[in-house]
Amino acid sequence: MAHLVEEIRRTRPVVLTVANMVTPGDVANALNAIGGSPIMSTAPQEAAMMVKISRAITVNIGTLNSDQATEIEAVLSAADATRKPVILDPVAVAVPYREHFVDQLLGQHRVSLLRGNAGEIAHLAGVDWQSKGIDSEQGSASQLVEVARACAQKHRCVVALTGPQDVVTDGNQVLVNDCGTRLFQTYVGCGDMVSTLCGAFLAVGSDHLQAAWNAVRTFTIAGQIAASKLARPVPGSFFTAFLDELSLISDQDVQQLEEESEMQKND
Repeated sequence: MAHLVEEIRRTRPVVLTVANMVTPGDVANALNAIGGSPIMSTAPQEAAMMVKISRAITVNIGTLNSDQATEIEAVLSAADATRKPVILDPVAVAVPYREHFVDQLLGQHRVSLLRGNAGEIAHLAGVDWQSKGIDSEQGSASQLVEVARACAQKHRCVVALTGPQDVVTDGNQVLVNDCGTRLFQTYVGCGDMVSTLCGAFLAVGSDHLQAAWNAVRTFTIAGQIAASKLARPVPGSFFTAFLDELSLISDQDVQQLEEESEMQKND
């Protein structure tokens, strides 16, 4: 799993994203910066062809409506017949309309990875959690781990719970990430971007748990580096700097920071 960024840039995997209409440009630019090839669609009539030419599919329900629901059903039906990874971003799933739709998707279609914040993942796990809209109250590290594990076990897929602290788990093995920057919380769409980046990493990595972990680590480390170089911690400048760092980051950069973090823990 040590060379997934290199593999993404070598193969430029096409990632089909059924997008949140607030952030499609940011999502496409982030995916392009890491080396993937973004494609988006709003027409159910082309769903089968889009799935065919893609190596991974990301579905984001951030601006769900009846037309998009029809498209998502068509995309996931086409994806069911393949082994291509499917990432679902259940934005604000506690809202009844979205909850019912996501329940149907998870009951009828194959999903490889669920990527959401603590409130969304807790809701899908059936765990009581204080949340409102797309925002979520943060619990302790151990609570986050238990919520993510419960969700992964319930839905039999990998879960990436992201926020100030990230948890990636398949229900058994658990990986916790402390890298990142608070500026992620000031720029709308960072969650959408990491969901689609997960698509690129899962497209080239056969182990979905390790690929999702690699995606989250790469994304947050790029953000941390970008924030450290800013003269002022403001969201507009941050996003530009973040895209630059995402385009420059290497597998070696990620590995080096991991080694430095491990040495600091041991000191």
